[in-house]
Amino acid sequence: MTHNFRQFYCEAPLCEGQAVTLPPALQHRLHNVLRLKAGDTLHLFDGHNGIFAATLADAKARSATVGACVRPFAPPPPLTLLMGLPKRDAWETILRQATELGATEIIPLLARRSVPTKLNMERARALLVEAAEQCERHTVPTLAEPQPLPAGIQQWHIANPASQLAWANENGGAPLHGASAVLVGPEGGFDDNEQQWLSAQPYIHTVTLGPTVLRADTAAACALTLARL
Repeated sequence: MTHNFRQFYCEAPLCEGQAVTLPPALQHRLHNVLRLKAGDTLHLFDGHNGIFAATLADAKARSATVGACVRPFAPPPPLTLLMGLPKRDAWETILRQATELGATEIIPLLARRSVPTKLNMERARALLVEAAEQCERHTVPTLAEPQPLPAGIQQWHIANPASQLAWANENGGAPLHGASAVLVGPEGGFDDNEQQWLSAQPYIHTVTLGPTVLRADTAAACALTLARL
């Protein structure tokens, strides 16, 4: 894609020749921040139909006319990050990096050492959209509501009964090379009871990310990178 255009996410399904009303937050960015005007061009994507050229239809960037598809939709391979919820700064870094590294689904887990235990879901989803726009991917990762550790993993397993979950364990395991789902703990890792439960699940196998103990955000980025190999 040419870098003369920046791409923006629009939830409305897109097709060539369509007139689309832009989301209020995007209207604000285009009109008040970027100072775009009627007739200016940009790229839009909806996460399902590819990336399209578009032209702003009015002075306040309330709507746009969709032009030709500039990159056909190519569904990304599934890659899920199940993450013990870390501190806010690390969590926001993880959201951005997971998007850049191709995660298709992010499941925050409430572990014993998770801090905080609540999420601003609106801000989290806005960060995912921003990261997807910046790295020029076709889709925005889905973000699940935070769930207690066992329940969240069991729900993932029910939805993916044939899949294995690679648990990045600082105590060691097999080298990680390729996976469709990875599990990373919060700062301080999982406690003894959580580790015992995880070790007892037949669909979870332990993997190593190397000889050193990594920060939660570093471990998540490393696990996703190795999972794609």
